[in-house]
Parts: sequence; structure tokens; C-alpha cells
Amino acid sequence: MSIKDNWQAVIGLEIHVETKTKAKMFCHCLASHFQAKPNTNVCPVCLGLPGAMPYPNIKALEKALTIAKILNCRINTVSRFERKHYFYPDLPKSYQLTQYLYPIGYQGKLRVDGNDYYITRVHQEEDTAKLKHEVVEGKKVSLVDFNRSGVPLVEIVTEPTFTTSEQVVKFLKQLQKILRFNQVSDCDMEKGSMRLEANVSVKNKNQTQLPDYKVELKNINSFRFLKEAIDYEIERQVKLLAFGKLISQETRGYNSKLKRTFSQRHKEAAHDYRYLLEPDIPHLFLSPEVIKAGSRFKDYDQVKKEWQAKGWPADVVEVLLTRADQIKWWQELDKAVPTRVAKAKLGHFLVKNKSRYYLKDIGKLIADYAKEQETVTDTKMIRQTIKQVIKDNPKAVVDWQAGKQQVIYFLLGQVRYKLGNLDVKSVIKEIKQQIDKN
Repeated sequence: MSIKDNWQAVIGLEIHVETKTKAKMFCHCLASHFQAKPNTNVCPVCLGLPGAMPYPNIKALEKALTIAKILNCRINTVSRFERKHYFYPDLPKSYQLTQYLYPIGYQGKLRVDGNDYYITRVHQEEDTAKLKHEVVEGKKVSLVDFNRSGVPLVEIVTEPTFTTSEQVVKFLKQLQKILRFNQVSDCDMEKGSMRLEANVSVKNKNQTQLPDYKVELKNINSFRFLKEAIDYEIERQVKLLAFGKLISQETRGYNSKLKRTFSQRHKEAAHDYRYLLEPDIPHLFLSPEVIKAGSRFKDYDQVKKEWQAKGWPADVVEVLLTRADQIKWWQELDKAVPTRVAKAKLGHFLVKNKSRYYLKDIGKLIADYAKEQETVTDTKMIRQTIKQVIKDNPKAVVDWQAGKQQVIYFLLGQVRYKLGNLDVKSVIKEIKQQIDKN
């Protein structure tokens, strides 16, 4: 038995996601900041100038509420903002507007692979500015871009219910899919719209209480690097504890080249931030209308099951069903491809070429797919099959005659199911001629 077998990791997460809104959290500046010219989407409010008055973005609050509802949180119908004080160049006011005592949501959970992972809180806050470290005229300098300052940011804090890095990654991937699917956030880690932090501790397996310390792994921008950082940190802490040493409560970064964590600073406690009630924003009383708007979301797992029940393979649905606004497109495709065999083949083709067909013409997708298959050229067989398909589907013929042009692809799918690959244009032409004859 190795030393590590006597110990168990205790892991909690802090996840920051930028919500998809046109304006920033407390002003009318554009929230879009990725690759924008530095310091162009700014105003006195997000620059923290004296006398500037913040006012909350209701759309952002609705999306924060949606996230809380997705995570099965209890909702605070009365909420408020506080000032979280700390001093750093990316924080123009020297405090961040956030929620501490009364968050939007609390006591939630998310089930992943049959396990429930518990959520402490979901709260609304504003993002900070962004520091850029560059060399100007031979000197190393840090530049501040305030375009991101004030962008709506939702923080999701979990209970310390994870024990392995594998659990953490599965949870985060599922959360990313759900939030993207419901269009509350892009969750794009390369653009900074989803940022990950993990609090890692280690305790003896026989110990019932939680450890009296935690190490925060901060500013990690990929699932793979977070897993590596957690695994390294668990091993580092186990070695120290096994030799009777104490673990410092601190914030650590991760060097992906060296594959090791490194100390950044002593970790603050809540009282270090000197939370104070924000005097310029009154308490938020969430009306039934706002709560109703924030409650409109689709259950990702339920929708996934529904599409699998229709015959689409699980891996196809997993990749393609990433946004709720694709459902209408999928419904049209489902009508055009009626059999499970055809759905499996066409679905995998679509996954392979998804960038070419996102919400585009279904007929072109089927035509391009057909080009990759062996083509049936027996004209007599094709005509006979078309006649039979038309005879077996009188409602489709009526719909076509009523002007529903999309139904032609349903009939095409039926013919292709019986024969295999065909010259799509000539078969569609023959189907139309056969309908006209009838």
C-alpha cells in the first residue's frame, strides 16, 4: 500500500462564467470585449470614475437566475450587492460589485453520471479589467484593457464534494454543455468566458471532519490543465502531510510546461475583503415576472434522451445538440431522415462536417452525404421504388401538393433507405414527376 492510499482529496470549485448580454452589468457599454480595440467599450461607470452611478442590467440578472434554476438552487427573492474590497490594477474602483450575504441562488445540486454534486451558491458580480504583460521599447510593462471591466459575471461555488480530478472534469464538461445549450454563456475558455478555480485539501481517510486549510488553484484555462494541477497538488500535499508538515493556506498557479503548481500569494479569508453594502444600488426584489423569465430553460439530459429515442446515436446528439436554437433545425432534419439506419449514417457524417452545415440547408447536407456513398444507377429499380414510396405515404404527397416543399426530402429519405446512395437531383426530379402523374 502506498502513502497516498491513506489519504483522500477534498475538492471544491469556483467557476466564473460571463453571461451573454449586449450590455455590461451596471452600464450601457457593450459587453463584447474579445479582440475589441483596447479601452473602446468604456464609460465613467466601468472605469470607476468619481460620481458614476451604477444601475443593474435586468437581462443579466435573468440569466444569472436561469443558471441558478438549472442548478436546482433555492432562490432569494430579495437580493443585494456588496462591495468586495481588494487592491489590484485590474480593479479601477479598488472594489468589485458582487453578492455575498444574499446571492441569487443557494443550496443547489447537479447530477452527473448518477452522482449528485452540491452547489453552495450562484451569485451575480461584475468582471474585472484585463492585464496584458508586454515589452514596450525594450521594457517589460503591464497594460490595462478596461473593455472587460463591468461585464456580467456569474460565480458558481460548489460544496467540497469532489474527491478526484476525474469527477471534477466530468462535472465541468457537463456544466459547460448545459450552459451553452441554454445560451446563457458561450463558456469559451480561450476567450475567458469560462474560468476555473479549484480549492484542494487532503485529509486522512479515517478523518470525519473537513481539513482546516485549503489551497486555491487559480487562473486555469482548460479542463486538461485543471486535472493536471489537481493531481499534482494532491500528491504534493500528501507528501507534506505524511512527513508531519503543515500545508499553507495559499493561492497557487499552474505551470503547464513544468506540470507543477507554484505559490502566488497567501489566500485571503472573507473578512479580508471588508464586504460593505453597496449604497448606490437598492435591494433587489425579484418579481414573479423576472423569476418566470429566468425559469425558461431546457433540460439538457431530457432533450438528449428524446433525440436518442428518435433514433439518433448518443454520440451524435452529444456533439451536435450544443445550442437550444438548433432544435428546430433538428426537427426538420428528423422529418427528412425517417429511419434509424439513415439517422446513424447521416448523423455521423454531419458530426464529421459540422462546421459546413450548422443551421444550413438540409437538402445540401443530404446531397453531399450521398456523394460519399456508392450510387445506385438502375433507373427501372429507382422508378419502381419511388412509386411504392409515394403509394405508402399519401399524406406526404398531399403535403407536397399543399406547398410544403420540405416533404420532398422525407420522400427522398424513404427511397434512399430502400436503395442506398442515389443521384439526389435526378431522384428528386423523378419524385416530383411521379407525384404530378398521380
